[in-house]
Amino acid sequence: MVLHQSSLITLDYDPASDILSLDWPDVKDFLVPEIERELKVLVDTIKHYDVKKLLIDTSKAQVEVNDAAYQAFLSTFANTLKDTRLQKLARVGTSNPEREKITEQAKEASRIDQVMEFQNFNSKTEALAWLSA
Repeated sequence: MVLHQSSLITLDYDPASDILSLDWPDVKDFLVPEIERELKVLVDTIKHYDVKKLLIDTSKAQVEVNDAAYQAFLSTFANTLKDTRLQKLARVGTSNPEREKITEQAKEASRIDQVMEFQNFNSKTEALAWLSA
């Protein structure tokens, strides 16, 4: 069931498995303020529906901001997730080693993996299987 849809993100929720899914949007300098607003909607939705499992598919997203800005953006986002009751976060990664390095640095900076289970996956199927276990 679609809980929210915009030009940037669609929040798809499966109440039977309690998994909220979204495809990560393309991140460009001029879109960052709008993406931040959409991610606030995501966090508010997680809180409102008391979602315990989140799947973020970043595999197709293009990132066109500098590395330091993107890492700060991801760290801020991860810190806002810590204010929810999420228990598991699955991320479908990219084939770009630089982006994966930035994501890992943001994870370490936010320490999100200390408050919830966090795993990176190569496919959505693997991520859903882990979330469902």
